[in-house]
Amino acid sequence: MRFYHILAVLLGSLIIQPFGAFARECPAVSTKASPVDAAIQRPFGYRMHPILGKAVLHPALVFSTRAGLAVRAMQGGRLIKFEAAPDGGGFIWIRHSDGTELRYGPLLASALRFGACVAAGAWLGETMPAPLTLTMRRKGHWVDPKRWLEGAP
Repeated sequence: MRFYHILAVLLGSLIIQPFGAFARECPAVSTKASPVDAAIQRPFGYRMHPILGKAVLHPALVFSTRAGLAVRAMQGGRLIKFEAAPDGGGFIWIRHSDGTELRYGPLLASALRFGACVAAGAWLGETMPAPLTLTMRRKGHWVDPKRWLEGAP
């Protein structure tokens, strides 16, 4: 029993609180600015799949970028996941206090670590030669990030 008590003291709120509460500790200020200085190349929505020949949902905004552009967080939150990209770099997932999750990528290697608190406007990484994609998930559903950038809740 003593082992579990020591473990609870060492890990603190991670054991006692659900992960959603863990994100609430970070500032939730938002910038409502584009994460990168580039135009939107393709919008969120349905597109014809070239092989399947039917419309499929593409749940991301795609920005027309070149390698080396700075990518900044649109809202404060906590880094909850890092996914490696097949061609190098990776995707960063940030969860905000309201439960919304934003995924930025692919980015060149970032100095951010799992669980790090990220402030609005903070540097996340640099773009790769591939276009930058931005996805937004709220309550388990894909949401158009452009609506949020334009001021919709």
